[in-house]
Amino acid sequence: GPLPPEPVPRALFLQFVEQSLASGKPTSFFDDEFRCPIFVSDIVSIVHTLLVSPGLPPHSVYNMGGPERLSRADMAAKVAEARGYDASNILAAPSSTVQRPVASPADISMSVSRLVQDLGITLTPFSEALKRIPPSH
Repeated sequence: GPLPPEPVPRALFLQFVEQSLASGKPTSFFDDEFRCPIFVSDIVSIVHTLLVSPGLPPHSVYNMGGPERLSRADMAAKVAEARGYDASNILAAPSSTVQRPVASPADISMSVSRLVQDLGITLTPFSEALKRIPPSH
C-alpha cells in the first residue's frame, strides 16, 4: 500500500509483501500466525457509527478487526493474486523458523460478529480492500 504519512523505520507488512513479491525472490511467510486485517475505511466507518448512533448498548466492548482470519502466508497469496505476482515465490513456513527478540502471539484473530450485528455494518474482505489500495511501488 501507500507509504505512511509519518516515516517508520521499516516497511509495513503490506509494503514488505509487495516488495518481496515484486523482487521475484522466494520469501518465507508464516503460515501459523493468524490475524484479522482490517481496512482503514472500515475503521473510519466503525468509529463514525459509534459516535453518531444512539441506542447502542451502554458500556459495550467490541473487537475491531477484519472479517477474515488469515495467516501471513494467506495474505501474501491474496496480494500475489490481486497484483499479478508469481505466488510460487511464497514459501509457507512456521514462525519457529525465525529467531525473534520478542515472541509474537500465534493467533490474535477475533470474532467481530457482535460489532457487525450491533452496528449493522459490513466489513471489507482483505481481497476487496487490496483492489482499493494502490500498489506501493
